[in-house]
Amino acid sequence: MVRSMLHVRRGGHSIELTDAGCILYNKAKYICSAENSALKEIVDCQAGFSGTLRISLSPSMSINFI
Repeated sequence: MVRSMLHVRRGGHSIELTDAGCILYNKAKYICSAENSALKEIVDCQAGFSGTLRISLSPSMSINFI
């Protein structure tokens, strides 16, 4: 019954997602992306990486620091 709420059959082999199906699809893509991101962070952590450091100076301050 839930399946019929997620897609509508159009013509012979064409299937179109309902609004609920689009929501579920987008959430599933987000979950998969979050899983991949978490796995990458874990691997980076185990390798000793802990983040990204970015340093910037305004042009007026750079003379004093150089």
